[in-house]
Amino acid sequence: MPAGSQLQKLELLLCEESGSKKPYLTFQFNPESLSFNQSITLNCDPGSKKDPQSRESMEFSVTAFFDASHQFNPNDSVQLAVEKLYKVAAPEFEKGKDLNPNLVQLQWGKMYTPVSVVSSFGATYTMFDPSGTPIRAEVELSLTEYDPKNSKPPLQNPTSFTPFPGKLHHPNSGQHLDDVAQELYGDPSGWRRIAAANKISDPFATLRGTRLLVPDEEVFDGTD
Repeated sequence: MPAGSQLQKLELLLCEESGSKKPYLTFQFNPESLSFNQSITLNCDPGSKKDPQSRESMEFSVTAFFDASHQFNPNDSVQLAVEKLYKVAAPEFEKGKDLNPNLVQLQWGKMYTPVSVVSSFGATYTMFDPSGTPIRAEVELSLTEYDPKNSKPPLQNPTSFTPFPGKLHHPNSGQHLDDVAQELYGDPSGWRRIAAANKISDPFATLRGTRLLVPDEEVFDGTD
C-alpha cells in the first residue's frame, strides 16, 4: 500500500432504480479476489441483421470472511453480518406485494461493479464459542448484473424459484413444524404445506437456525 494511503474496505451498497445509493454493509476484511464473468455470443452470419455481438448479464463472485474469534472489533457479530447479507439476498415477502429483488452494487475504493442482484448466497460457520455462538464464517456471494431493459430484475434465490409464494420465518429454539404451523396458520396440521415448500421429510426435525419458507394458505386452496 502506498505510504499515506488509507485502507479502503469493500462495501455493499443498496441501489434504487432512481439512481440513489446507500451503504448497506462494510466487509470486515477485504477479499483476496473479486471475480467476474462475461458471456459473449458472436453472430457470424454475414447476411443477418442481428448485432454482430450480444452479451449476457455480467456475473460477479466474491468470498467474504467474518471473524470475532480474536475480537478484531468487540462490536462485530459474525451471525448478524451473515444474516444481513442473507436478508439482502432474500428479501422478505409482503402479502399483496411483488417480491422484487434488491438492487445492489459492490464498491471497493474507486472501483464499482454494475448495479446487480444477488443471484446466489452460501454461508458456512467455521468456528463457535463455548456457548455455540458463531465466531467465524465464510460467505460465498454471487451477483448478476441488472439489465434495466427488462421490466423486472432477474429472479433471486432462494425464494424466487419456489412454486409456493410466501414469507420467510425464523423458528424459535425447540419449535417443530407443527408448532410453526400452529403459530402462523392457527392449525398444526398445516405443517405438511411448510414441509413441502422446504423439502423437509422429517416432521420432527429440529428447526433451530433454519429459515423456513412459509407458503400463503391461498396457494393450497385450503387443503394440505
